Amino acid sequence: VILDALSVECEKNPYNSVDSESLIPRLGIDWNKLGFNLKILETYGYVHLTKYFGAGHPAYYVSLTPEGKTVHDNPPPKVLFLSHAAADEEIAKYFKELIEKSFPRIHVFVSTDPEDLPPGDEWAETVLENLWTAKMLLILATERGISRKWVWYEAGAGWAKELRIIPCCLGTMRKGRLPAPFSKYQAVNVDEEGDLKSLFDQLEKVLGGSAQAPDIPAVLSALTRLDRKAQENAAVRSPSAEEIQRRVDAVA
Repeated sequence: VILDALSVECEKNPYNSVDSESLIPRLGIDWNKLGFNLKILETYGYVHLTKYFGAGHPAYYVSLTPEGKTVHDNPPPKVLFLSHAAADEEIAKYFKELIEKSFPRIHVFVSTDPEDLPPGDEWAETVLENLWTAKMLLILATERGISRKWVWYEAGAGWAKELRIIPCCLGTMRKGRLPAPFSKYQAVNVDEEGDLKSLFDQLEKVLGGSAQAPDIPAVLSALTRLDRKAQENAAVRSPSAEEIQRRVDAVA
C-alpha cells in the first residue's frame, strides 16, 4: 500500500519525495506502524528516507527507489502458508500444486517440498520467514496434523501476525470436532464439495482472481485416496497399544 502511494507520486515526477506525515491520513494507519514499515522498505532498498522531526516524533521525506518501482510494477507472488504434519507430506504437495495451478499469482509454501526448502537452508529460519510474508495460513487439519506440536506453533505464529487462518479438515477429523484453539476459526471439510468450493472462494477473495477452476470430483477423489494412504502409512510406523504390550510381554 505504501509503495502504491509512492508510485503515484513517482508517475507525476520521478524525483518526487513524499512527506511521511501526509501518508498517515492517506493510508489510515498510525505513525508507529507507518514508521516501522518504512524502515523495513528501506532495509530492502525499496525507498530512500531523509529524516526530520515532525509533530513530536521523527518523520521522513520518502522517495521510491528504482528497485522499489520495479517491485511495485512486478509484484512477487503472494505467499500462502500451508501447515501440515510430515505424515501428510503427499497431501500437502498435492494441495500446493492444486492451488498454484488455479491461482498463478500465489506461491504455496510447504516445508516438506525441496523447492520451498532446499537442502542446506536454515530450516526454522526459512519457515518463519515465509510465515512472516504469508497473506493467509491454511492448516491441513488431519488427526495426524492436529497432534503435531509444530503445527500448533505455526498456527500460533499465524494468530500473532493476525493472518486469515483456515483449518482444512480431512479424513476422520471434521470441522465440528476440532479442538481449541483451532475450533475458533471457520474451518472447512476439504473432502466435501460445498466446503472445497467455499475454500476456493475465500482464496479468490483474499489473494486474487482464479485463473482455472479445479475439477472438484477429481480433487475429492484424490484427497480421499491420499488421506487413506497417509493413514495406512502412519499405522505401519506406529504400533498399536496391543502391539506395544505384546512386545513388552515378550521381553519380560
